[in-house]
Amino acid sequence: MCRFFFLFLSLSSLLFLLLHLTTTPIPAPPPTSLSDLRIRPGYSSYDAYIHRQLTKTLNPKLRTIWTTRDWTRKVNAFSRFFHDHLIMGLLSNGSKSLCIGARVGQEVAALRRIGVNDSVGIDLVPYPPLVLEGDFHHQPFDNGTFDFEFSNVFDHALYPSRFVGEIERTLRGGGVCVLHVAIALEIFESLNLVGILSMLETVTSHSIM
Repeated sequence: MCRFFFLFLSLSSLLFLLLHLTTTPIPAPPPTSLSDLRIRPGYSSYDAYIHRQLTKTLNPKLRTIWTTRDWTRKVNAFSRFFHDHLIMGLLSNGSKSLCIGARVGQEVAALRRIGVNDSVGIDLVPYPPLVLEGDFHHQPFDNGTFDFEFSNVFDHALYPSRFVGEIERTLRGGGVCVLHVAIALEIFESLNLVGILSMLETVTSHSIM
């Protein structure tokens, strides 16, 4: 049994939800089913989606910004964020941790900075030694590999149910996942995410104005 934390970002408020995920398997939609393109509509195929993501991730200007101007600011911010999770007991220095959609690994660098040394990221484009090549719809890891998983790219997923299903698969029993979701809560709730919302139980909820 694993725990999911969602941070919903909206114009009016920041809702912090502690969500509990049952162990019932999430049905993964077939990769060619266009009816399941929920958060990222407009793609004619999965290959078209991957091509677009690769084009953006390989953009030389963006990669320069991520590794220079943004680097210190993002690593500092993530370090503070993850340190709070250490204090809350959701993360420990011994946690085997994964950052999903990590680009150049700012989140991984932050985890290692605060002493969570067994941390790695995945992205379509690797950035050694912090980020391995991997598709978050098909994580390249065995079942029950990680104690802690983090991502701020859930809203980039083409197949949200598969994104969450892969986290559930690769988290160990009792593991924790924290997702930053950059869509308003009311929009998230209105999405017909196959099998996801019906499997989540809200444990606590806080509104920060």
